[in-house]
Amino acid sequence: MFEAEIAEPGVTYRVRVQHEDDTGRKSHWSDPIEFITGIPDVALWRDNLVISEIMYNPPEPMGSEVGIASNKNDFEYIEITNISENLNIDLSHLDFVNGVQFDFSTASSRIIPPGKSVVLVSNLSAFRARYGDTPTVIGVYESLLSNSGETIRLAYALNTTIIELKYDDNDPWPNSPDGDGYSLVLAEPMSSPNHSLASNWTTSNLMGGSPGSPEPDLLAFGDYIANFFSSEEMADIEISGPFSDPDNDGYSNILEYALLGDPSKKDSLITYATVEENGIFYPSITFSKRIPSIDLTYTPQRSVDLSEWENGHLHFIEHSSADQGDGIFKVTVRSLVPLSESATQFLRVKVGHPNP
Repeated sequence: MFEAEIAEPGVTYRVRVQHEDDTGRKSHWSDPIEFITGIPDVALWRDNLVISEIMYNPPEPMGSEVGIASNKNDFEYIEITNISENLNIDLSHLDFVNGVQFDFSTASSRIIPPGKSVVLVSNLSAFRARYGDTPTVIGVYESLLSNSGETIRLAYALNTTIIELKYDDNDPWPNSPDGDGYSLVLAEPMSSPNHSLASNWTTSNLMGGSPGSPEPDLLAFGDYIANFFSSEEMADIEISGPFSDPDNDGYSNILEYALLGDPSKKDSLITYATVEENGIFYPSITFSKRIPSIDLTYTPQRSVDLSEWENGHLHFIEHSSADQGDGIFKVTVRSLVPLSESATQFLRVKVGHPNP
């Protein structure tokens, strides 16, 4: 049997046909027919589909996620968007053939409405544990995305390229998607930019990205501190600059912003305590954060000597999270090492920005 998917454009083929009925009887072979395969018209897909988001090096699992998947790569995903204004795009004849493998004819939904996105994931259970049960997930791909960069190719009938790009974790590509918790996002997807150019990609506004949804507006540092300073003070970088500390409380303005403090007056933004679980005592740290965090990362860290610092699910677990309203949560995380095993432990929270 001659499968259409194996034909290469511009190649001459010679074929013969034999028929078989439902009783197993076969006809004589037909005379051979020679033809040259042409290139399919894939303008519909090339003009209207973009790979809009790639989570190739996800953040480590935390809290209840650890019970679902301990490997952070299980939280990978790829988002595809239909940028047309009025066309439903059928994905049935498409495949990912490089980077990851996925046959869209097996997808749970093969039609993308105009302006909408669908998501492919590496592990459905892990994805749902982190992002919820979203209907935009249409399938699970094979293999994993490389954390150091590789070529991804979306093709029609396996061999006609629709989209091809080679992302990287080095300059000029954005660095924060490489393990800092953010995804790689196509900056202006509706303009159908060249996927191969690093300048057309940026870092997601949300830690963890926004799979299946448009990028949210960025809540800027300046918008927050403008609530506390006058226009004259905002014009003075010694007062309103991100690393200034006008209230002399030990927290710079950027930390006040991250931890929901008031940069104009002294306040204590981090609490250290001991928590008890099943009769065992652990050191803990409590702080306020935005969930989802918009343009910041929060990384609890632990040290025994103030020189080497450890972080991630092998060293911390979430003890509690209290909803304060308006997307603000007061979070307590504890060390996984009890005080009985290490009486001296130093804890801190490292705050980072995706585009420092």
